[in-house]
Amino acid sequence: MVKLRKIGDSFMLTVPSEKVKKKGWKGGEEFDVNFDHDGNIVFSEI
Repeated sequence: MVKLRKIGDSFMLTVPSEKVKKKGWKGGEEFDVNFDHDGNIVFSEI
């Protein structure tokens, strides 16, 4: 489960570690966030 948290004027998504490991992501990586034509969130590694 991914949880949306409000921190000041921003929001943060918490992604479970097993999903992060499966993608091979590391802490500190940056992503561009967009939405597809169905409104789904799409993360693109920068």
